[in-house]
Amino acid sequence: MHPAFPSALLFLRILGGPEVEPVSGHRYLLLEPAPWPESEQAAQVLGGHLASIGSPEEQRWVFSTFGNRGGVERSLWIGLSRSTLGGSFSWSDGSVTTYRNWLPGQPDDALGGEPYVHPISRTNGFGHPGGTWNDLRTPGAPFTDFDPVCGVVELPPLELRFDAAPTAGSPGFSCPTLPGFLYRIERTDDLVTGEWVDAGVSVLGDGLPWVTELPAAAAEARSYRVVETAPATSVSSVVHLGSQGR
Repeated sequence: MHPAFPSALLFLRILGGPEVEPVSGHRYLLLEPAPWPESEQAAQVLGGHLASIGSPEEQRWVFSTFGNRGGVERSLWIGLSRSTLGGSFSWSDGSVTTYRNWLPGQPDDALGGEPYVHPISRTNGFGHPGGTWNDLRTPGAPFTDFDPVCGVVELPPLELRFDAAPTAGSPGFSCPTLPGFLYRIERTDDLVTGEWVDAGVSVLGDGLPWVTELPAAAAEARSYRVVETAPATSVSSVVHLGSQGR
């Protein structure tokens, strides 16, 4: 178990991603079905929050990317919630965006209070438009018509930085990583043509920043990027949560 994670009482597997939203450069992950609080805690363990949706374009991108991932129709937890019955909603990352995409008649705080928000699945059983927002208490208790509901995690863009040399006379890269994800540094001499050249450096993310020596014959004047991929099957791609999220 990764030392940054508390004792494992709940496991949330990463079902998809990272996918990069083209405008913001933010990265998004899809988690397995779980209640909103556990999904938000998993997002924080991964270094982000459940997604904040700021525009119709972002809403369409998130829902088209994850609402039918792997051929499974699902609803999606986003970072919008409220703490009191009938109170105002706020984003878990502190965003102040006022964009909303409510289903007509929502939010209604039914069933004694529904504090969490999700775009509903296309196969919701009511004929409601897929992707419109509904407030909900939690899957399976007692309302199951919108299940499964999976959290969408939003992470900041990858940052590739130069650091003090890890070995004498050689500059190095550093980059924050996600546990279980594979990272490859690529370089290019020409950003205009987009012809990236593999620099031949690979590391396995462990949830902490890593530093690696520049590849042989590489020059600081060139441009670099990080390629981030999640292994198809890996126990490291599981987020471990402790009892405080239960």
